[in-house]
Amino acid sequence: MNDLANDRRRMAEALRELRIGAGLSTTQLAKRLGWSQSKVSKTERGVTLPPPSDVEAWASATGASTELHELLLDIAGRAATEFVEWRRFLAPGRRRIQQDVQRLEEAASILRVFAPNVIVGLGQIRPYAEAIFRIGWRGPAEDLGEVVDAKLARQVVLADGRKRFELVMGEAALHRRLIPPATMLAQLTRLVELSQQPNVCMGVIRFDAEEVAVQLV
Repeated sequence: MNDLANDRRRMAEALRELRIGAGLSTTQLAKRLGWSQSKVSKTERGVTLPPPSDVEAWASATGASTELHELLLDIAGRAATEFVEWRRFLAPGRRRIQQDVQRLEEAASILRVFAPNVIVGLGQIRPYAEAIFRIGWRGPAEDLGEVVDAKLARQVVLADGRKRFELVMGEAALHRRLIPPATMLAQLTRLVELSQQPNVCMGVIRFDAEEVAVQLV
């Protein structure tokens, strides 16, 4: 991962120097390339990893020498390959966590879940689950979708009438604004439906509930 970060930094610095050397502002270069100014800015700050086609367009638009042009394309190609490999390393890990939890849930006869600030995972609808994973997400959107698929696949266990589910949430989970109001209504409707299953016991700890402190030391 360090090699990828170094390549991204070197690429960003070189592209910025090319733009400045060509006497172009980020807005002027964006217009010349047919990009948004934001894309130009993010590219030269290393926020996004440009594909070789974007690097080639940038180098051509700023009059890069043949040698520098080829060097930048080489770095871009190597970085793109490393990025794909990094994605392949991370995505299975996230999916694997969900799959490991699913196996534990399938083996249990009683599942007790407490979620103080969010809707319990077994009761989440897709938009809500996506919103949760999107917080701090740095990977590609398609990887996020695969992880959400794995998370939602766990909910099949709810249909097993031999199991008992005790799901408890803090009231904050019902008020937290992660999705639009209309979608949150669908999420709350899902919780109501789930609470009506004979094998599900669902509870909410109210904001004004008396707190009990236990001193351990």
